[in-house]
Amino acid sequence: MDDPDGLGENYPLSARNHGTAMASLIIHGDLSADGEPLDRPLYVRPIMRPHEFAAGHEQILPNRLLTDLLHQAIKRIAEGGEGREAAAPSVRIVNLSIGAQSRALVRRMSPVGRLLDWLAHSYNLLFVVSAGNHLDPITIPTDAASTPGTARSAVARSVYDATLLRGILPPGDSLNALTVGATHDDGLGDIDVPDTVWDVTHPGAPAHYGATGPGVDRSVKPDLHHVGGRALYTRPVTRPGEETVAIELAKTAITGPGLQVAAPGRAGATNNTVFTVGTSNATALVTREASRLFDVLEAGAADAGDAPLPDPQYHPLLVRALLAHASSWGEWESRVRHELGLSNQQARRHLTALLGYGRLDTDRLETAATNRAVLVAGGLIARNQRHTFELPLPPSLRARAEWHRFTITLAYMVPTVGQLTRYRGAKVYFATPNTDLVGGDRTDAEYNSVRRGSLQHEIVQGTRAMVFGDGDVFPIHVECMDDAQRLKAGKTVRYALVVSVETAEETSTTIHDEVHAQLRQRVADRVRERVQGNG
Repeated sequence: MDDPDGLGENYPLSARNHGTAMASLIIHGDLSADGEPLDRPLYVRPIMRPHEFAAGHEQILPNRLLTDLLHQAIKRIAEGGEGREAAAPSVRIVNLSIGAQSRALVRRMSPVGRLLDWLAHSYNLLFVVSAGNHLDPITIPTDAASTPGTARSAVARSVYDATLLRGILPPGDSLNALTVGATHDDGLGDIDVPDTVWDVTHPGAPAHYGATGPGVDRSVKPDLHHVGGRALYTRPVTRPGEETVAIELAKTAITGPGLQVAAPGRAGATNNTVFTVGTSNATALVTREASRLFDVLEAGAADAGDAPLPDPQYHPLLVRALLAHASSWGEWESRVRHELGLSNQQARRHLTALLGYGRLDTDRLETAATNRAVLVAGGLIARNQRHTFELPLPPSLRARAEWHRFTITLAYMVPTVGQLTRYRGAKVYFATPNTDLVGGDRTDAEYNSVRRGSLQHEIVQGTRAMVFGDGDVFPIHVECMDDAQRLKAGKTVRYALVVSVETAEETSTTIHDEVHAQLRQRVADRVRERVQGNG
């Protein structure tokens, strides 16, 4: 705990709810799910205090600009100042489970979003930020409020119609941050829901309380969704003659559902827990997964014969890319299309604003698979340069009309231009040859939207047979161009790339070994050429 402002002196233990909950989720996860605790220390810097008038609520310091407060806090962590050394120079992940309720994103980047972009670029940090919560009552037609089933579609439609009012909350609009939305999930399992409340959200669907995109310049935001806790709504009381009725979030802190977290206890008790919901929860859990990914990257290559993992300077971007890489829409697309009646040509763009890159599948982070090969890379690229990466095509997929998927994710640390309407100082993106080469079609996020931010994530999947020869590859070109201004000579942009190829286990269980063997052969050939060149 680092409290240079002395907030703890006037911060009663009973009021320390939000920070305690976030620390609990980062270290232990959902207590109902019984996960293993992290073995890394957690640095905590208080920036909130009890609300002056609303009992039980906390607020960001009202007498300080949030931009100034965050700037000083991050500078203290990474750099120090005024004769002091850096307070926590080993920090690489910064969790910000906060949102400015007074200013939802409309068109321009918020000042605090600009600050986060600059801080991430200057200190090479991964900011994991909540998309924000909109907790106002949801209005639906009275004739749809007869049962939870009839209300479910009406609630989804109402939330969609109010998209402009439910935008991303700062600092979740930051381009260089990983912005997290929430899904209607938790680890509590089945519970008895009383007649006074309704569950009007599909299991595992995006939570209705979460902010929706798009981000600045119609970029993809939130980047991904993760478990935020199931939210119940009070059963509405309808009156004759009323055309609409409002449903409100029910209070479930004592009995659940929701994510179970540590909470201040009475009389000094240290075993008290409550149930909470929100995008802040999802952000804390993604931060927890990010910490685990850093452990994997820092452990290095498992075999001395393999190419080394990218240098640690690329790890914050690699973790950001890996988290997005493990995300997809899944069953969301067909259900949301049907529920909202989206069938025109603009449907995919609207879905991208609602769903981002989809739901994070932690199983794809924590376990290896014989039917999937994942490749990672990092680099520095200058304007008008092209870096080409070649993914070896596994022979077991040759000429087989079976389901397969190629996933490509690029994250880069974009330099920003604060005083211009156009915001990105440079644009880095990947391009691939015609997708017919890999027998599939692009799916999930809309093709143009994925290039508007600093995190590009594309999925190509299909069942058409691929025809290729021994040693053939799938080339991926990473390119850098000017955007808001000319990137100066000698200046480079740091990026990370994650690529994977997979198929069903019934089709092949040797994908990983095949790609691994081809890559090891390339490493050995490169070493041999280098030795011969030196000779």
